[in-house]
Amino acid sequence: MSFTLHGLGVSGGIAIGRAMLMSHATLEVSHLTLAPRLVDKEIARFDTALEAVKQELQLMKEHTEHAPAELAAFIDIHTMFLEDPELAE
Repeated sequence: MSFTLHGLGVSGGIAIGRAMLMSHATLEVSHLTLAPRLVDKEIARFDTALEAVKQELQLMKEHTEHAPAELAAFIDIHTMFLEDPELAE
């Protein structure tokens, strides 16, 4: 059986071999319905998670003195995503 894959390559050249599925993770997002009394608690949990991730990104950025400049820019843009109120709402 022969087939052709189409798309954008990530490197030059030709690769011949077997394709293997490395993850069985589903792309479905589980949905949870909250009771109205739990909404404020969940919002607080979300805000706490945002702050924890921002602190972790800042710590990563502080330890990139020997890394390419692009890494600092990558961290900055992700910090900007976390601070965007449109995304949080």
